[in-house]
Amino acid sequence: MQDDERRLIAQVRAALDESVANLDAVTRSRLAQARARAQRPQRQRRYWWLPLGGAVLASLFAAMLWLGQPALLPGTAVDSATDFELLTASEDLELYQELDFYHWLAEEEPHAG
Repeated sequence: MQDDERRLIAQVRAALDESVANLDAVTRSRLAQARARAQRPQRQRRYWWLPLGGAVLASLFAAMLWLGQPALLPGTAVDSATDFELLTASEDLELYQELDFYHWLAEEEPHAG
């Protein structure tokens, strides 16, 4: 079987060599250039779209987190104006330092009587 394969390869090679020998110089030149281009290592593709895709993905993720938050029920919203007033007040903040005492006092008041 190897002899048959060798003969077949020799016949194919001879036919191809003969067909190349009959080509004009311009065609042979173009074929040589195409072969050289095919054998050159291909340059790496530039992935310029990766940063853009990452930014879009991060934006979508942020939007999903923001829109997926449950809405606050009425009466549970934090009054930021009151907080701001407390932070900017020039009054003494002793009352706020002893809040635990006032909470305890409020709990004990109904029982005192």
